[in-house]
Amino acid sequence: MANKKEIESFESLVSQLKDNIAANTSEEQMRELVSKFEEKIVIQKKAYKGFKTMLFLLFFIIASLCVGLFLVLDRNDTLEQKITNMEYRDSLFSQIMQPDSNFTIVYRVRNGIPVTYNQLANESDSLLQLTHDIESAKETYRIKLGLVTRNYPVSFTDRDGIISIHATKIDSALLLLPLYRDKISYDPKQRVWSVTRTDYK
Repeated sequence: MANKKEIESFESLVSQLKDNIAANTSEEQMRELVSKFEEKIVIQKKAYKGFKTMLFLLFFIIASLCVGLFLVLDRNDTLEQKITNMEYRDSLFSQIMQPDSNFTIVYRVRNGIPVTYNQLANESDSLLQLTHDIESAKETYRIKLGLVTRNYPVSFTDRDGIISIHATKIDSALLLLPLYRDKISYDPKQRVWSVTRTDYK
């Protein structure tokens, strides 16, 4: 762009041109003034091109800085996300492995090969299922045992961890059954048992 001195130089040339036109100066002097004008115009064009180049470079530099800043911010976000994930994994690892105060980790080995977390998790699931099955079986046996003790003359004793069952009437019936089986009959209509007695004279 034209600075103050260049503008004053143009104004001076214009003033000289007016004076020469008014004074009807020679053609040679007019050509000199026109030549000076052309030189000034060429200089101004070059200055304008340089200014446009400078503007383009400035725009390019600003755009590059913006892109670079965006890439840096994006990379920072990615790094922060990775750090957050690593902190979560470290926290989860500490919860699962529970290292002691010296950060010593004890792990299981099977046949010389460390057991993985997935293997331990599968074993834990199997043990939980086995515990559930045992509890279900215990409840079933408790109900069956309650039915037996309520309906039959059965009792139990526990001495030093040894459990004994007592059922005197049932034991006696089982002893006599082979001897008197042919004298016992069941009436399904009336749902009753009957014993045929033989009178001895």
